Amino acid sequence: MERGRGPRRTHERWEADSALAGYYRFKSIGSGKCLNVAGGVGVGYALIQYDCTPQGAANDVWLPVWEPHTI
Repeated sequence: MERGRGPRRTHERWEADSALAGYYRFKSIGSGKCLNVAGGVGVGYALIQYDCTPQGAANDVWLPVWEPHTI
């Protein structure tokens, strides 16, 4: 995952780490923190950078899903 280009934008670059059973953690290259859902899981919560947990908490692991394109 990358947002922005150039060597000075490490705060906008992410790497995916495998977590459990097909889930991934996204870690910021600049801060070393993980992409996290503030306050828990669900719709409407803000995305933040937060300390990564060793096994991955429910609000800092992500499951990629495929959704068919519909018109």
